[in-house]
Amino acid sequence: AFDEQKNDEKYLNAVLKCHEDTEQWSDIISFCENALLQITDISLKEKILRKIVEVHYRHIKDYASAFIHACRYIEAFPGKDWIYSIVKECAKFNETEEELAELFEDFSQKVAGIERIQLLSEAALLNENQLSNFELAGRCYQKIIETNSKSITGHQGLIRNLKKLEKWQDCVEKTQEALKKLDDPDTITQEARVQF
Repeated sequence: AFDEQKNDEKYLNAVLKCHEDTEQWSDIISFCENALLQITDISLKEKILRKIVEVHYRHIKDYASAFIHACRYIEAFPGKDWIYSIVKECAKFNETEEELAELFEDFSQKVAGIERIQLLSEAALLNENQLSNFELAGRCYQKIIETNSKSITGHQGLIRNLKKLEKWQDCVEKTQEALKKLDDPDTITQEARVQF
């Protein structure tokens, strides 16, 4: 029956509601997978793929499948904020933090602007706080600065990680660059300044 109702959002919503009311989660997954193969409307594809992720994550609690579909979702619709927390949560069950940081950095290459900064920030924080990989964290913060030269987060993160690596000359140079680029130099906090 779906084939005849292709790209009909009302039909899609009615079927999903019926399955949700009866908590037929595996039927929702099957319906959505079939619908993804047939529909052409991009906004409906986004809605269906989101539903698959949510059902695996919230209802079935199949984190491995939720992670796979969340990554699939990001590949197709990279600029949607809601998905990143689910990817991080699911990755705790499936991926190492190292793989997750790498994944976020890879995804950042597919987007621009604020979405790129968010993904790079996630990768940087994982590298810095969980993995103590200050070199990779610094690289992510540098990419944030390349995306937005006035990013306080990027400048502070890069300087902080250079300090942790004891790269004092680089730290001085990056602090001077930050002070020139930022509208308000006071935004480079004492934590980010080099103290000799």
